[in-house]
Amino acid sequence: MIPMKVSFKKKIDFTAIDSNFVLTLHSLVKILQEAAIKHSSQAGLGSKQLIDDGSVWILYQYGIQIDKWAVYEEDIEVVTWHRGMKGFKAYREFEVYSGNQIIAAASAVYLYYDIKNQKIKRIPKIQTLFIQLKRERLLRMILNNGNPFQDLTPLLI
Repeated sequence: MIPMKVSFKKKIDFTAIDSNFVLTLHSLVKILQEAAIKHSSQAGLGSKQLIDDGSVWILYQYGIQIDKWAVYEEDIEVVTWHRGMKGFKAYREFEVYSGNQIIAAASAVYLYYDIKNQKIKRIPKIQTLFIQLKRERLLRMILNNGNPFQDLTPLLI
């Protein structure tokens, strides 16, 4: 089941800070990427599966708004979700919390890359269908009190 949103908790460690004990931008981006990878893996579209299929996602663009920089030993929580796909691009959103306060937000664009042919390519329909089916199953579970198959009529072949 593809979670609509995934939450990832992290304590800011010494390797992620600068000389003022403040989280660096580089470290923040690494934390966001880690959350994205965890979400994709939970959705069944993790790095191993993609590489086995001869493709990878390449981070193309980030837009980040930081309202408060996290500091050494601060506990943060990153929430991320998939926002859609079109052509050869996929879109992802992030929110970073300290306690109940959003301290940062980000949007990312990823490109779908064919390893063998070494070029960007359109996202296969099977991937977009996989995401859509997982979302529909989640919606059915919500509507049917936890049973994703309650309203499905068997197909006769």
